[in-house]
Amino acid sequence: RFNGNNKTISNLTVNKPYETYQGLFGYLGGTAVIQDLTLIDCHITGNHSTGGIVGRAEGTSADASIQISNCHLENGAFAITRPDVNSIGGIAGYAQNTQITNCTVTGEISTISADVGGIVGMAYGNVIVTSCENAANINATKYCGGIVGFEYYSSNRFTNCFNTGVIEGGSYLGGIVGDYYNDNDYSNCYYAYPCTTGALEGYDSDGKGARAYLIKAGDHIASINIADEATVTSKISGTKYYKKGDWTLTLGLEANYTFLKYTCEGGTMTDLETADGTHTLTINKNDVTIS
Repeated sequence: RFNGNNKTISNLTVNKPYETYQGLFGYLGGTAVIQDLTLIDCHITGNHSTGGIVGRAEGTSADASIQISNCHLENGAFAITRPDVNSIGGIAGYAQNTQITNCTVTGEISTISADVGGIVGMAYGNVIVTSCENAANINATKYCGGIVGFEYYSSNRFTNCFNTGVIEGGSYLGGIVGDYYNDNDYSNCYYAYPCTTGALEGYDSDGKGARAYLIKAGDHIASINIADEATVTSKISGTKYYKKGDWTLTLGLEANYTFLKYTCEGGTMTDLETADGTHTLTINKNDVTIS
């Protein structure tokens, strides 16, 4: 067990491009627990199974015996320059029988490798990822996702995860997952701008995640109030994003402004000529600006 006690480690450098299992911890097995730790300005180069917190996490039981929780990478930099390398992740490069909970990643992951994810590169089996967020920009050859690059067995679970990192590279790119072998469980997973890549392989797929949208206050709008059930809030920035659908909202105007009518760009809103009361906003496929 390693308890970081909410402390930070700054300027960690790992430069071992020909060695596997690289990260703050190279390999975790059994019932290891890593918790409450932040890495700031880390620079990591490794071979197969390279991650910010752990290169390879391989629990011994099907109930996800390894636990990684409340671990964060701020301004992490990964540079993998060998084309035959796989399993690169912001938190864990390769994971099996592992729980990853409440972890966040920012920075850059640049590689000509495969199986690259903001949280975990390769989720092999019995990997439970909950309430994690990636804002790192990722560039990889294939199987590259905002949360997970490639995931294998149907026992994997991804819940309440969010990605705003830009996903670029070759083939099999996704805002949530690059590719998968079995049909697995994704619940309440979203991506948002500046990520514009669909949830799975460039498309929004039923059950694999969806885009969330910004609602911006334009001229003369002091406040926009929408029920929490419509929102997805970034752990990293605190920004509120909004789900696709029809939502009831109220608007507040700037003081001393003479109301004429509202305008709504990017979506549709009812009762544009009514200042007070509730309105119904329809979010479909664009960010919205209300003025």
